[in-house]
Amino acid sequence: MTRFRYQAKLANSGQKQSGELTAESPAAARFILRQAEMIVLDIRPVRERANRAESTSGKLLDGWLRSRRSSQKAELLESLATLIESGVSVRKAIEIAGKGSRVPKKVRSLITRLTDELSEGTALHDACAGHGGWFDELEIAVIRVAQQSGELAPAMRRLAERQSRSSELRDKIIAALTYPILIGVVTALVVVLLSTKTLPPIVEMLRSSDVEVPALTRALVTAGHAFSSPISIVIAAITLAAIGFFYAVLNIKSSVRTAPAWYARSLPAVCHRLPVSALARDLADLIASGVPMAQAVEILEPTLRGPGTSRLRASLTSARAAMAEGARLEDAFDDEMWFDAEFRRLLAVGQESGELPSMLRRLANRYEQRSRRAIDRLASLLEPAAILVMSAVVGTVVLGAVLPLIRMQELIS
Repeated sequence: MTRFRYQAKLANSGQKQSGELTAESPAAARFILRQAEMIVLDIRPVRERANRAESTSGKLLDGWLRSRRSSQKAELLESLATLIESGVSVRKAIEIAGKGSRVPKKVRSLITRLTDELSEGTALHDACAGHGGWFDELEIAVIRVAQQSGELAPAMRRLAERQSRSSELRDKIIAALTYPILIGVVTALVVVLLSTKTLPPIVEMLRSSDVEVPALTRALVTAGHAFSSPISIVIAAITLAAIGFFYAVLNIKSSVRTAPAWYARSLPAVCHRLPVSALARDLADLIASGVPMAQAVEILEPTLRGPGTSRLRASLTSARAAMAEGARLEDAFDDEMWFDAEFRRLLAVGQESGELPSMLRRLANRYEQRSRRAIDRLASLLEPAAILVMSAVVGTVVLGAVLPLIRMQELIS
């Protein structure tokens, strides 16, 4: 079977339509469209992208796409959960969710592909597995187990809540950093403008009058010309490109190499709590869906992303090996860098009481609340700090412009 992209118009109204369909040949695709009373204008096979499932760079790209689509996916999963709860079949629910003028184009394309694959008899989790830019290993595993247990709607609702929390926290971090960055950009522009446009005429006037230019003014003019020169701009662009390149290389290597222990320990506490919070919540969802603990840990290992999480993945590998040997949970999760005494104690209580998912959710909520408070404190400190820095820098530049005027006034008087 081959996928074809077509352009056609309705035989009755002449309205143009475009889309994709799956058929054995171009002739079969044209026959399907004629059966739908369409006049084919153009039809061609879709060029399938090369399989990137096993490449590290492909996985990084898929992860980036998933992070950008999290809000759209949350709305889609919530809509599917509502439709399935009302008694609509999975295939019909997906088809209905793709209709409407307000549905994003990329979501409609995903739904078209899922609908075609379900029509061919493919299971929902297998269909989702073919779209790494939308669904990760955790979501595929939850959907597979939920279909087997008949709890697909609640599982999809939990996945939608997971996406919403992830988007909300990411937006909070971006909002906390946006204001200081904007202040920094405005400060740099003001400094460059004053030091290259305002101060040079004053300096030339003083020199023509044989008046000594203040050291601060000379330094500002020199710095302004240096920062605004083409060479400096090229060097800054090359530096940014090099930083981006090395960051990408580190991300690629982090999937096969473990970060040094000193690096993981030097990270802020929020960089430890956020991945552990996500891990605990995802473990709770998988265990509640019927996935064994060891298998849940194996599923979640490759989904962990962030600074220093390669150490956490290595710790989870050790925990899985310990559980395979029969160790208790609090003994298996013995890496104190990531799992503190409170985490291990609640794991033991949850295992003994048979309420492990609820205990894991409590841990996730507690760690997430701590992380949110830390981010809020950071945002509340960054804003006044950025204003103070801007005031100091701009004040220095203004002082550099005022000092020559004061010296000229002294000479005149």
